[in-house]
Amino acid sequence: MDYTSLQNNHKCQDLLRLSDREQHEILRRLDSQAGVASSTSRREDPRYPFRPAGGLMVGIEHPGRSQLRCLVRPRSLSRSGIGFLHGSFVYPGSPCFVILKSRANGGSAANGAEVVRGTVRHCRLIGGRIHEVGVKFDRPINLEDFLDPEDAESGGFADTGPESLDGHILLLDACDVQRELMRFQLVEAGAQVQSAANAQEAMQRIKEHETELLVVNLREVSGESLANIKAIRHVGYSGPVVVWLATCKPLIARRFMQFGADLILDQSCGFETLRGALNRFLRKTGRGGHDGSKLLSTHWTNEAIRPLILRYLEALEDLLVKLEEAISGGCHGRADKLCQEIAGQAQTFGFPAIVQTTR
Repeated sequence: MDYTSLQNNHKCQDLLRLSDREQHEILRRLDSQAGVASSTSRREDPRYPFRPAGGLMVGIEHPGRSQLRCLVRPRSLSRSGIGFLHGSFVYPGSPCFVILKSRANGGSAANGAEVVRGTVRHCRLIGGRIHEVGVKFDRPINLEDFLDPEDAESGGFADTGPESLDGHILLLDACDVQRELMRFQLVEAGAQVQSAANAQEAMQRIKEHETELLVVNLREVSGESLANIKAIRHVGYSGPVVVWLATCKPLIARRFMQFGADLILDQSCGFETLRGALNRFLRKTGRGGHDGSKLLSTHWTNEAIRPLILRYLEALEDLLVKLEEAISGGCHGRADKLCQEIAGQAQTFGFPAIVQTTR
């Protein structure tokens, strides 16, 4: 199969729109966070640096059978999978294919390519619109066909996988079996979890234990399930409430929001989507200050303002990426302006004012 004809015959969108310098800086930062593992480590399939010029074309089948062909920036490659940067969220479990350029015939990438099929295993937000996606191949590949010798000699990357949950979660689920299964998954993801079978137990747990986030696992919607959330709010719980619902329709979602929920997710999205949503809530309700204290918004207890705070913090991640790039590039004037922008917005949304910056 000819790689050039594939690009010419199929529309390929670049959702990242990264310059070479931006791509290099992001990948450098990710590599430094993950560390490097020896290629002779106990990992069955070590991942190796994989940075082909111009990126790679992938095709992803989204829920609803819609398909998107896009250009991505690879990060690592192994016999069993690939990791790459992408400019949009991808649902874990989505079928996909990756077009890997062959090194055959003297190593010229244009001489041929192989379509490798797989499944999206995880997708995590890096900052702004940038996501890191991990794909597991349906069948192992021969690395030597695609990997430069110098990359193979440099050693494999430690695979950090999705970001772990860090916080205290209360799980409300009336079904014993489902509650224990969900509790196990949340604990495996890194959270400290208390569980309750009904609203009365949940309110008692809130009084006895630290609770940063309430997860309500439901298979059916009823007036009682709506009233439970209202009752929990009434006893003074002001933290986030995430409803994990078997089937979620817009009208149902609005009703839950009216009764005090912050986010409603359809269970068909998969657990990795839930994990990502919970992590955003946990990270955003408490950021660490320089003295180890949590940075909390004074407006967080206002349920009407809470969604605005979350949207602001999503946009803040993009500003922080730009700030880091300005600092690393020596653009001090640009960095000062970004600091001033962040300082003013933070105070508006109830976070402590930034009164001084130091170069």
